[in-house]
Amino acid sequence: MKLRNEEKGMSLVEVVVSITILSIILLSFASLFQQSSKTTENN
Repeated sequence: MKLRNEEKGMSLVEVVVSITILSIILLSFASLFQQSSKTTENN
């Protein structure tokens, strides 16, 4: 008796969670880059 169907691909929830995690990571890198460019500009 199989408990879980073998599905190929990802479910909608997995896609939404992965996109959310990636956007958080990208936003943190963008803010770090912006802060470092402001610091470089002031010096």
